[in-house]
Amino acid sequence: MFVATLNNEQSYVYDRTTGLLKKGDPELETEARQAAEQEILKAAIKDGILEQANTNAQVYLERLFNTLGYIQVIFE
Repeated sequence: MFVATLNNEQSYVYDRTTGLLKKGDPELETEARQAAEQEILKAAIKDGILEQANTNAQVYLERLFNTLGYIQVIFE
């Protein structure tokens, strides 16, 4: 499973400008963070990170099971 998240404690709004008669949108920051998380996930999938993580997990688990005495390991 791959989860893309931003560290909300280390991220912040760099600049916010509102008009004289317009209030700021409290949901705007949340929406921007959600959009950024989706873009991070899309970029990771496009770059093959998800596929590489799957391959690494299978290699690790196969070695673990081999050590435990299971000679043949098949992933489905």
